[in-house]
Order: sequence, then structure tokens, then C-alpha cells
Amino acid sequence: MKMKMFLKSSLFFLLLFTMNSRMLAQTINTPLKIIEEQFALWQQGKATIFDLLDDNVIWEVAGSSPVSGIYHGKNEFLKEAVQPINARFKSAIKPELISIHADGNWVYLNWKGSAITINNTMYRNTYCWKMKIIDGKIVEAVAFLDTYALNELMKQ
Repeated sequence: MKMKMFLKSSLFFLLLFTMNSRMLAQTINTPLKIIEEQFALWQQGKATIFDLLDDNVIWEVAGSSPVSGIYHGKNEFLKEAVQPINARFKSAIKPELISIHADGNWVYLNWKGSAITINNTMYRNTYCWKMKIIDGKIVEAVAFLDTYALNELMKQ
């Protein structure tokens, strides 16, 4: 009788633990989910990926362009790379998702962007961003893009 009661209570607790673990796993924001949700907000014009930057982010813009290089900190990156690029657009760049993948804390975001420039030309570029996400923030990233297109934009 005691053994039967023990087995029933063990089964009950195992079932309870399994259910709670599944519910917890569904509510945890994984790095992939964080970027997917933020990208969707960006597409809707409600936010940008840069809202997730950690204050001490290390962001590298690969290639050869006026804004290529390694930036130390959110303020430096926004001031010296993002703002000079955005200043050449009449309106915000429109992001379009190509693909997104994750490997642990690393998220790989492949996307296309387009915008009308201040000279009324169309800017188009394709990006692949490799981002490390810790505690919901981007702490490290490398941005790969067509720097020829970026160079042409920066001449405006």
C-alpha cells in the first residue's frame, strides 16, 4: 500500500515538474526569440534592433567604408556609424527579413534594407549581422554588408 502511494505521488510530482518545465521553456526569451520579436517591431516602425544594444556593446562594421571599424559602446556606435548613415535617408530604412538562425547566444540575422536617400535615389543593401545576446541585450556584433553601396550612400 505504501509503495503504491509512493509511486502515485512520485508520478504526480514528475508530471507537475514536466508541465511546469514546458510552460517555463515557452515563456523564456531565447536570443533567437528576442531578435525575432525586435525585428518584427522594427518592420512595423515601432522600434529598431539598436534598442537592444548593451551600453558596452562591441560592434564591428566589416569592410571598407567611412563607417567601417570597431565601435566600443552604444553611444560611440550610434553617434559615429548609425547616425551618419541615417542622416542620408529621407525616412527610416525598411527592413525585410531573409533569414534568422541562432547557435546558443549567437544570432545570425540576414536581412535586406531599402530607403529613399536625401538625393531622391533608392538605397538598397543586404546585411548579415552576427550578434551575441546576453540577458536580452546585444553585447557583441559584426555587421557584414555591401560596402560599395554604403560608400555610394555616404557620398551624398
